[in-house]
Amino acid sequence: MKAPKFLRRLLGKQHSAPRPSSYAPSSSYAIVSAAYNVAPYLDEFFGSIAQQTIDRRFLSVVVVDDGSTDETAAICERWAEELPGQVTLIRQENGGQAAARNHGLQLVSAEWVTFTDPDDFLAPDYFETVDRAISRHPDAVFLATKFFPYDESTGTTTAKHPLNWRFTNDGAFYSVLDESMPMALSMASGFFKTEHIEDESLKASTEIKPVFEDAHFVGRYLASAKSGTAGFLGSAKYYYRKRADESSTMDHSWDGTDRLLTVPRMGHADLLRYAQEARGEIPAFAKLTVLYDIGWYFRNHVDHPELGDHFTSTDIAEGRRLLEENLQAIGYDMLFSPQNKAMGFDHKAAIAKTFFGKNPPFQKAYLIASDTENCRLTFRTFVSAPAVFVDEQRVDPALDTLQRFFWGEPFYCRYTLEIPYQSTSSRVRFDFGDRLPVQIDTKGTVLPNGSTVAEFLAHM
Repeated sequence: MKAPKFLRRLLGKQHSAPRPSSYAPSSSYAIVSAAYNVAPYLDEFFGSIAQQTIDRRFLSVVVVDDGSTDETAAICERWAEELPGQVTLIRQENGGQAAARNHGLQLVSAEWVTFTDPDDFLAPDYFETVDRAISRHPDAVFLATKFFPYDESTGTTTAKHPLNWRFTNDGAFYSVLDESMPMALSMASGFFKTEHIEDESLKASTEIKPVFEDAHFVGRYLASAKSGTAGFLGSAKYYYRKRADESSTMDHSWDGTDRLLTVPRMGHADLLRYAQEARGEIPAFAKLTVLYDIGWYFRNHVDHPELGDHFTSTDIAEGRRLLEENLQAIGYDMLFSPQNKAMGFDHKAAIAKTFFGKNPPFQKAYLIASDTENCRLTFRTFVSAPAVFVDEQRVDPALDTLQRFFWGEPFYCRYTLEIPYQSTSSRVRFDFGDRLPVQIDTKGTVLPNGSTVAEFLAHM
């Protein structure tokens, strides 16, 4: 979709004077932003803050210049003059995002703090919307806002994100002790009680690089909370920039070996340990937090050996050991939790087989194509190839097998089956030989095993 009008204005750098404040909030808020060589983006960042509808006396901004070599500091100083009393600039030698955030936290006196990234944007009513939600839930100790990715190369935004199912416009609030509470991953789009951070002596880890430091902080914050609620607010819009030059940390996260070795050891394992010590057992949200990040290891590396060309055999062996340890701590059952939505069934089934020595609790076949002229349906299955029955008569479909690899070792097979049928009333049934229930996925709609061709075609 086209970028919202206010965003197009900011991107065009046609900044009007700061918006007159009109909304008096019930709480005070602070932004701590770690800035390193982000000069091209700061006018949009500050411009979106200047346009906030909240009374500016209740919103402060602390920018920590982390040893930038461009015009970052000069632009921040200019905006500090345009927003007097609202913006504070700190300079430090380059120490990384976590160190910069920790430094900025020392200057925060507001009730709530968030960590907006300086290359991102906020909708004009962002803080007003957050405050109204918090006012409705005075027991809230955490709030997550919704990502709206902004593609810099196309100038468009989208509401699509694999974790957006967690949000409702009015805010979905859960007790922090509720096992159904979703995971939260981002410091940038999260709101935290400053007092709780201080009471628990929480800091962003300077050891976790290049990713997962946000999820590690949020996970420990939530694990240390023994009461209160956490909210997931879809109407507060956080615009996350996908840089056109692919210069962000995420774009280069597999350079070196830190994501292979440091993140699982200092990030994944440490969060699981901390959560268990804080709660007595590892809560579901902590397991899901780690599992979501682990999912990227498989999405990125299955059949993409070039991403790991610089890994030694020793690196891979240690990475696999850490991966297995953390998966065992998470447990087989969490793999197939309804909340583990971002991981595909192929990877779930392969992980179950490879790391737990178990079959999935059900099997799945995907209808991917139909040829009504030649009376053919094409399905795809994973890990094992089923026997196929049409009207209870076994058939031998045309079969294509693709072996998929993970870190140089066979991971699972993908089977593509072209199945003939006689009429649209014919019933197609799969038997994987393990007596497990079978789901047939037709473009996102799950039909029972043994459905008719007509039922399959209706969902194509």
